[in-house]
Amino acid sequence: CLSELAGYFQIIIIIKMRTTRTRCWFLMLLLVGLLLSLPPGGDCIQQQQHEDNSMDEDDAFLLDMDLPTMLDRADIAYFYQQGLDELADIMQFIFERSSRIPRDDDDDDDGGGVPDRLLARGSGFAFTTRTKLLHDLEQAMYLGSSGDGDGDGSMPLLVDETERAFLEQIAVPIYTAAIESIPESTPDNEIHFFSAAAAEIQEGEGKEEQQQQYLQFLQNIDLIYNKAWRPTFLEGDVDEITGELKPLLTSGTHQPRTYTPGEILVLDNFLTDTALKQMQQIMTQSTVWFEASMESINGGDYVTAASLDDGLSDKILLQLVYEIESALQLSLPTDDDDDLVLHDLWARKYKDGFAPKIAADVPVEGSNEEPAFQHVKYLNPGDLNSDIRVHLWLSSPPPTAQNDEDKSDDSASSNDDDKNGLIIFHAQPPADFDFTSISSMDQVVETILRPSGFANTTVAHVLNRAVIFDAKLFHTRHDTSTSAAVNDDDDETRPSYPDSYRTELTILYGPPQAALSEEEGGGMGDILQRDEL
Repeated sequence: CLSELAGYFQIIIIIKMRTTRTRCWFLMLLLVGLLLSLPPGGDCIQQQQHEDNSMDEDDAFLLDMDLPTMLDRADIAYFYQQGLDELADIMQFIFERSSRIPRDDDDDDDGGGVPDRLLARGSGFAFTTRTKLLHDLEQAMYLGSSGDGDGDGSMPLLVDETERAFLEQIAVPIYTAAIESIPESTPDNEIHFFSAAAAEIQEGEGKEEQQQQYLQFLQNIDLIYNKAWRPTFLEGDVDEITGELKPLLTSGTHQPRTYTPGEILVLDNFLTDTALKQMQQIMTQSTVWFEASMESINGGDYVTAASLDDGLSDKILLQLVYEIESALQLSLPTDDDDDLVLHDLWARKYKDGFAPKIAADVPVEGSNEEPAFQHVKYLNPGDLNSDIRVHLWLSSPPPTAQNDEDKSDDSASSNDDDKNGLIIFHAQPPADFDFTSISSMDQVVETILRPSGFANTTVAHVLNRAVIFDAKLFHTRHDTSTSAAVNDDDDETRPSYPDSYRTELTILYGPPQAALSEEEGGGMGDILQRDEL
């Protein structure tokens, strides 16, 4: 109602009155008529609230802004400085209006399609891999089941009966048909276009029927593949007494620390039991796993990934980002007074036996002089624009061929080669290092890692363990799981979803100016120059 009054006042202002007396009489008559027209009992306020149940005042303001289809690091760093609520609101607002959200056929707004930055990651609608489809199928079957999640009720399924019926009757059959459409000769982690099914249409009798089946297949895929038909959007628990969000980190983690470049912090029992379950609930149930790891495109050794700028933006995750910075007092020993801000966040899922084994502490075949780095294509180059990386294991380590019953899971020794983990190489890239100038990771190995003797720290994979280190350091996964540990032909020994996947969360922090100066493919940082922000 106040907004309506403001509108009438604007009308009065633009009317040119010749005398002050005329203006006063006009204003009095207008206000009397307006008051007589107001609905009784506050119906005006109720009507405004019900015009759009899903939109609050902040959302209405955002609708009037020329926002990008996705935020880049500059935008994320800006909103991070505004606070948790502001960051969570803008992330969810933009995602809910993206092409990820399923829409009715008559909805002309398709969310603007998938930005090029996401296509480059392997997050498009038109292509996939067999392993990515298998993950989506297993997740749909898990969510569509009538069980209670983890079995003990501590991680209940968030789907209702309608969603469960959709998953069981529609999503599962479509995913199954999509997997069956991939030629057996196609490697599991190689790119496959759904349109390739058109090549199987044969000339002659029955061609028209085959074409109809092909078109129906594409329509079915478009309905569910890489669509966020069940995002979680979880928020943290609120303390009933204080009204504050309950902490996510254990009390032992709240220790003031000043980060020293080159230091590697290993913190066990990082999250509280409740927070760990909530994080696992997001990773297991949220359908925002859009990225397909493709051997020929991104050379990844993972199955799928989810990212902050593409749906992995639950408010409780963002709360964790703020809490880590505050509780650990992460800072850099420089003269710069700027606090660290969030640069990026993503999660990846790995599957036992999916990628070739990686070993950094085994001698090169035929050589006794230096350790090996056998899989340079899985070498993570770090991030030159960020300063601190937080790596958190949200699932148990995979089984190994050795018997680990008599070994402690708390060991972070670099000699603990029978554990999966993270290899962090000590050699720093030079200050003027430019990734765009190198032809392959072999060049990094020869010019940076080999001269240092591949000096590294290997941190063992332990559930709820966090590793905090310099974001610029090269690193890779230490994978020693063997096919002998799990018999793929035995349903009783093969783990099912979600236990068949290893989930790892990564958070990047850095100074605000580094995010602002970074030139990402989206180029969306110019919205920071808008006065209304």
